[in-house]
Amino acid sequence: MTGFRTFIDGAFRSFNAQGITRLIIDLRGNPGGDSLFSDVMVSWFATRPYQFFSSFQIRVSADAVAANRNRIAQDPVAAGAISQRYADLYATAAPGDIIALTMPDSQPNKGERFTGKVYALINRQTYSNAVAVAATLQDYGFGTILGEPTADMATAFGAMEQFTLPATGITVGFPKAHIVRPNGDNRARGVTPDIAIPFPIVETPDDTVLQQAARIAAADTP
Repeated sequence: MTGFRTFIDGAFRSFNAQGITRLIIDLRGNPGGDSLFSDVMVSWFATRPYQFFSSFQIRVSADAVAANRNRIAQDPVAAGAISQRYADLYATAAPGDIIALTMPDSQPNKGERFTGKVYALINRQTYSNAVAVAATLQDYGFGTILGEPTADMATAFGAMEQFTLPATGITVGFPKAHIVRPNGDNRARGVTPDIAIPFPIVETPDDTVLQQAARIAAADTP
């Protein structure tokens, strides 16, 4: 996390030093990850406190509790604050219970910020937390979404855990939570771009989609 934060902070300071006024965040083909990492980026241009969900409901199960406990035992630092928050909730719940995860708002940077216009470029292969980032930018008005709708849902079952089948040793993944996007939209749909960009059937190295996104950003008025 320290190395990633150093990279992001350095990039945004470089943007400011060069007077950059347009930023395209390319989320195409992004499999997602952890909101602790994406918040490091979003906090540079967020204009108010935010969360990547409006509701986060967890179905408690023995397998989810065990997976979380093992993750913390293996590396408490890497597991992070969210895993510890799960553990605290599980301590007062039983399998089958539905519990609500609440988190403090993520905050904009208190010091230097990026105040230029932000765009996120998405496609059908934008997944998981990358979809949550796009939904957060759209729902809070932090940026303009370009591209095509995501195949992955903006409100969905997620927060994956896993267990191993005892007879075969096969690892099985399962979602433990229902996560609703920041604006509370419960519909089963992906993030729909504010400005659609047609994607070619066969993409080429010159990346016509990114070129079109750059033209849209350049033509956008301050």
